[in-house]
Amino acid sequence: MSGPHPDAPGWWHVTAYAQDGIYRGYVQGLRVNTHLPEPTAKLYQIKKNDNVEKLARQAFSSAVRPGHDLAFYENVLLYVNQQKGKQGITGSYQKRTVFGGGGNNIKLIEGARIWLVSPAFAKALKEVVPSGSLTGGAFAELKEIAGAIQDAIERFARALLDIVASITESPNHAREVFAEDWEVIREHLAEIITVVAGFIALEGLAAAMAGPASPLILQLSAAAIQLVLAMVGAQAALVSIEAAVKHGAEWLRIAIQANGRSGWIADASKAFLRMLKSIIMAWLSVRGVKANLGKAAKIINSLPPPPPMLALAVANGGNRLVLAGNAGSGTAAALGPPVTTGSLGAAGALMAKGEKSGGSSKSSAPTEFPRKSLRGVSVNWLKRNKPRGWRHVPTDKKGGWKWLDENGVERLRFMWKNGLNATSNKWCRQANGYFRWQNTKGQHLDIDGNVIDDTHPQFQALTHIPYEGAYW
Repeated sequence: MSGPHPDAPGWWHVTAYAQDGIYRGYVQGLRVNTHLPEPTAKLYQIKKNDNVEKLARQAFSSAVRPGHDLAFYENVLLYVNQQKGKQGITGSYQKRTVFGGGGNNIKLIEGARIWLVSPAFAKALKEVVPSGSLTGGAFAELKEIAGAIQDAIERFARALLDIVASITESPNHAREVFAEDWEVIREHLAEIITVVAGFIALEGLAAAMAGPASPLILQLSAAAIQLVLAMVGAQAALVSIEAAVKHGAEWLRIAIQANGRSGWIADASKAFLRMLKSIIMAWLSVRGVKANLGKAAKIINSLPPPPPMLALAVANGGNRLVLAGNAGSGTAAALGPPVTTGSLGAAGALMAKGEKSGGSSKSSAPTEFPRKSLRGVSVNWLKRNKPRGWRHVPTDKKGGWKWLDENGVERLRFMWKNGLNATSNKWCRQANGYFRWQNTKGQHLDIDGNVIDDTHPQFQALTHIPYEGAYW
């Protein structure tokens, strides 16, 4: 109802939802019932051979659980209709006994009408309506708690096994992960060569400037170069540590949610290898930082002492000028050959930054999707033809996978069918699962690659693309 007619207050504008469409119009206000138990309640006319158990099963079967069995929902029907003065249901609350009695206390009157409420509203009455069970639901609740504890232990054990499996199977995926690294190296080869060569050149320059015959200013400059290299190495270590934390979190998340699925365990193994690689790069950077700081300290400690200074002293009752200070000479710092750990660590940090951008520096021109339409395509064909540089990762929640392009934009999502779970959305209950397809701007596409505006009246139906391919 949206309000009365402007010229006839006794008539109300209503909207009716029927199986064949939506109808709107005016009806007399006296024919409209506004005293519903709750907004989604429905009036039901009792038929011959109806009983309260049958109606409870019809209205609440999906909500039945231990402690809230059909007897509770039968009591809900009695309570709601008594509150609204409906005469079609009579009796007293169901209360089962040790000997099986007390389960037939509620009666229906044929031809009368009663309210049927939603499961959500019925559950909200659990503190008002008795459960109808022998122990008031206490035993069921204890059983449910014990079952929850057992499930938690089983999930923990399953997750632990999957974590171990992701570690032991990681060598099988080393080649694929190293191929990804090679792709990043190839994209950033000039920068990596520049960083490594620059590190080595500066190390050699600092060693030459710290020689025994070098002037003091050159030796101080050599120490400054070592300190700058240490700062660059420290920054590289932080980048690698950040990457290790990110890959480590991804590894644990995927492994914990794998639930024995081989594809998820494989993805977890790859994340584990990426984490190890980042840890190694961080270790190399830290070693380089320590080496550069050690060389800077060695140079500073080998510098000659300051020159003698004139000082005023009192001797034999008079003042005289004397020389004060150490006139000894310093020793040359032997820095040894350039240390390459810092340069390798910095190169590894550069690779980690390349991974963040999707493995490619060409963010302005992402790779085209391998097909113009998703009609009849199979998941195996897609996996074989995934564009280079795109990442195949599990969805945030269990149930599917997605492709991220070079810029981290989600381009394709596939969700497996889940028809066994009645609470799943209708798209997951399709016969074979569904796709969601997006272009480089994040706009959703239909099965033939056409952009569908989110204001389109059939947006959801057109952009949830039923899977038509085979699973082999």
